[in-house]
Amino acid sequence: MTVQPAFGELGHLDDAEVFRRLQAAKRAAAQDLLRDPATLARGLDAGYRMRPHLKVISEALVGLERGEYDRLLIYTPAQVGKSTTVAEWFPFWWLLLHGEDRVAVASYSDDLALRRGKAIRQYIGEYGGEYGLSLLPGSEAAQDYDTNKGGGVRSVPLGGSLTGFPVNLLVVDDPHKDRAEAESKKMRDRVHDWWSSAALKRLQPDRNAVVIIQTRWHCLAYDQPVSTVIGPRSVQDIQPGELVLTSNGYQPVLATAARLHNGETLTFGFYGSPETLRVTPEHRVWTEHGWREAREVQRLDWMLLPTRPDAEMTAEELGTLLPAPPSPRRDLGKTTRVKNAPVSREQLQAHLDDGMTYQQIAEMYGRKTRAAAYEWARALGITKPAGKVLSPECLHDPDFWTVVGLWIAEGTLTYGKAKDKSNVCRWSFGEHEQETLAARTRDVLKQYGLTAAVNLRGSADRCEWVDGDVRQTAVVTVSSAQLAGLLQQFGHGARNKHLPDWAYRLPRSHALSLVDGWASGDGCDYVNGFKRVSSASFRLLRDMQTLLAKHGIAASVMRTGEGAGTQHELRYRASGGNRHIRTDERGLWVRVKRLETTQYDGPVYDLQTPTGDFVAGGVLVHNCDDLAGRRLEEDGRLEDGGRWKVVHLPAIANPSKFGPDPLGRRDGDPLPHPKIPTRNRRRLLAWWDDVKRTSTVRDWHALSQGDPQPSEGALVSRDLLRSIRDGITVVEPQRIAVSIDPSGGGRDTAGIIGGFLGADNRVWITHDKTKAMSSAEWSRTACLLAHETNAGVIYVEWNYGRDMCTLAIGTAWQALQDEGAIPKGKLMPGIDAVSAKQGKLLRAEPIAQQMVEDRIRLRGAFVDLENEWATWQPTDADSPGRIDASCVLVYGLIPEANQGAIVHAPLPTAPQPGRFGRGGTVSGPASAYGRRIGK
Repeated sequence: MTVQPAFGELGHLDDAEVFRRLQAAKRAAAQDLLRDPATLARGLDAGYRMRPHLKVISEALVGLERGEYDRLLIYTPAQVGKSTTVAEWFPFWWLLLHGEDRVAVASYSDDLALRRGKAIRQYIGEYGGEYGLSLLPGSEAAQDYDTNKGGGVRSVPLGGSLTGFPVNLLVVDDPHKDRAEAESKKMRDRVHDWWSSAALKRLQPDRNAVVIIQTRWHCLAYDQPVSTVIGPRSVQDIQPGELVLTSNGYQPVLATAARLHNGETLTFGFYGSPETLRVTPEHRVWTEHGWREAREVQRLDWMLLPTRPDAEMTAEELGTLLPAPPSPRRDLGKTTRVKNAPVSREQLQAHLDDGMTYQQIAEMYGRKTRAAAYEWARALGITKPAGKVLSPECLHDPDFWTVVGLWIAEGTLTYGKAKDKSNVCRWSFGEHEQETLAARTRDVLKQYGLTAAVNLRGSADRCEWVDGDVRQTAVVTVSSAQLAGLLQQFGHGARNKHLPDWAYRLPRSHALSLVDGWASGDGCDYVNGFKRVSSASFRLLRDMQTLLAKHGIAASVMRTGEGAGTQHELRYRASGGNRHIRTDERGLWVRVKRLETTQYDGPVYDLQTPTGDFVAGGVLVHNCDDLAGRRLEEDGRLEDGGRWKVVHLPAIANPSKFGPDPLGRRDGDPLPHPKIPTRNRRRLLAWWDDVKRTSTVRDWHALSQGDPQPSEGALVSRDLLRSIRDGITVVEPQRIAVSIDPSGGGRDTAGIIGGFLGADNRVWITHDKTKAMSSAEWSRTACLLAHETNAGVIYVEWNYGRDMCTLAIGTAWQALQDEGAIPKGKLMPGIDAVSAKQGKLLRAEPIAQQMVEDRIRLRGAFVDLENEWATWQPTDADSPGRIDASCVLVYGLIPEANQGAIVHAPLPTAPQPGRFGRGGTVSGPASAYGRRIGK
């Protein structure tokens, strides 16, 4: 047997050529390692163990480098290799690809940040030579060093300085050291301030990316009820996408979080509400003094149940509530007699016109069931049981809404055969109410085209009431598919009645008539001037309480029974509330009645919503406010149109709770570990079970499952800016515009904002294209935005070269048409110069007032724009481009905004409607183009 030499194929080459080829192969292998950070670590470090979860994290880091997104959040348990991969190998890998970039690594402590910096420096020294990367001679400090390609690394603790260090890649390796630090408002504010004042300000425009490794913390107790669109639901049952009540109506849940808690919880009881709120001490709640940690709230403090912010319906919108009448299903010109039918078509139609039901007609002609009468109607060509057409004028009559309220209290819908569902509407009153409520219902329906029958039902010997009287039931019956279609939106069955969303937008007279009808139908009692109305539907009581609060009437919801027979009642009086409940334009305020501190060992939860808040226990509470929570709240998730890519890898998979698992695991599957073979499921489960048993109970979900500020002196607060975000409301644009604050005046940032004046007379900001640009660049950007939004006018600031702006925009429009970016035949928008006031405060403050009065809305989250408004001080010598451009836009679209300014004390944190917006009278259309603003 002949053995071939190992390098036989190279035998004809001299030593120099063999060495050259081996070096080339080595370089090719080195380049192949650059596919992703985990591959690089595996190829260079024999101790690095590749696992599926590290591959998922590594692929997410590659997406960050490629620019598919620029923000990444990673949640995994401790000691699974994430920090080594993300905070050490990833920065090294980044520098191999972008040697000229500068990387900042931040952590909760100086020691940990220093350790990360040393590891990266070690990799550069040991492996960088293969890629032409080395430390710059004389620059070898552990916390701050440069490379031969112009890049560098700085390691700092959270709160540390990045002054003089531009950043292309920022890695935050857990901003909070432990639970105590995460639960400290002072420490959380310190992290938020550092993020805003240091971290973001150092990111570079050419290329920047941020990755955060974070453990989530504080939340609500597991069984805490949260107000959802289908009624109260325990927080642990709520899934992403469900609609929950927030400070801006019902909003979708963006994400949920959970962990185990072993420590104190606070339970609040309230005057005027049977609900309680149970939270961890650091969770924030809304009080009369703004957001406060629960531990800071005292007995008799005021807390808020927000009202629905919807504007009152117009007459046109009110007319759309009534369903269209059904079309006939048979030709009415058929035979007038049918075999064996004891009645003619004319007679049958006359009976129906008189308000008789099919059951009554059948009994009149000796039949026991209504099926026979249905058969006669089909054979004679009579549409059954659609009934007559209801006049749309009824929707504008408060008396009709009283009848609707009576149905909510006493009504049902009768089901016939499948094709005739819910066409028969019934009101059931006591015999003593036959000549009052029953007669009133019949007369109102008759006024608008419906003939209702009033009949006494039930046998007298089987109708004994609680008071001993023997009475029958007075039933009002009417057949109308239109009316049934309206009434069924209020729910079926006593325990399922509720108010539809549109009921909160009814005019005041209609809404109060609805409530009065419901109260009369349910037999309200009067005690000390208060109306007391009971109901089996707690959701209906809460809805009525919210509706009354929207119209300035404070109502209490109280428990009236215990055990299986528990019911609740609504108590109110038209004159308002009492010393423990009150209303204002924001909603219903209730006082804390009791406050208890208890030890709790179990799961706690949190929800993320677009507004940053939600209603639990009948009051407004905040999202979790750690760094990750604030970032997701302000910037949103990538899949929801936001900015942050989130990789969530819990120790034990739970896709039914968290959604699809990145590793494709099923419920109960363990997360791989670097020191345990991936296929050894039993060892992995045993390991995570041991981690759970040896960890504090409180920390298991936070650490292993990953499942758990306004600047003083600014014109507006971050809370106010979040509250005016609205990406849901459908608004018809009346005038679309682009505004420009040209670069100049000592800075090179051009402010470009797009938006429109809506039919609701609000300015809606839709686009922010602000960035550092030359005049040639900002004019092209503005023209492209005007083309994209089909704007009819471009507003420019008069103070900065009106003629220059006009020339630049006209030149850019022509150039873009020549390039084909804008169609040749499309006319350029008009150019209007807005003369803004010279003083920055005089210019910005009226616009801030428009936000307070809910005259301005944001079509989504505009992080940079909101940050500028929330941090700019009136004493600053200059104002940012986004503020100036948004001022120009508002002055152009609603010139009357410049009628004055109000200094706010304290700083508003929610819209407070006055002359404009929800709850107020909206002014007429904005004036014509060309009006100059200011003096």
